[in-house]
Amino acid sequence: LVVADRYVYTAFARDVVRRCHPAWVRKLYRFAPKPDIAVYLKIPIAVSLERVCGSRPVLEDVEAGMDLGIHPEPLKSYEIFQGNILKEYDRVAREFGMSVIKADASIGDQQKRVRQIITEKLEDYSGKEIGRASCRERV
Repeated sequence: LVVADRYVYTAFARDVVRRCHPAWVRKLYRFAPKPDIAVYLKIPIAVSLERVCGSRPVLEDVEAGMDLGIHPEPLKSYEIFQGNILKEYDRVAREFGMSVIKADASIGDQQKRVRQIITEKLEDYSGKEIGRASCRERV
């Protein structure tokens, strides 16, 4: 089992918002296996901005999309740029059947939902993949 903070879906959303063609981006990352479970923690822009600004004194230009010339004011540019990423993530989530969790819910509620999603997916998991030996079989 592998748990990752980000995966190709991040590139799908960010690269498309940075004006790369969606088909080109998907072809670029075609080597990446499709995960059995993908969870999208969806957070409102206002909450995201509050968390970012609360964790450091200055917004990074790249996270605010300043290089795209969206808006001269970094906070406004952040809202627009991250809003566009959020819209693209919504499309990616639908396209790839990602489970969506409200990331402005309590941490406990988010954790319960993630555990529920994983438990449901692993209900019939035997520890064996077709064509591959499990770790127990190798010992």
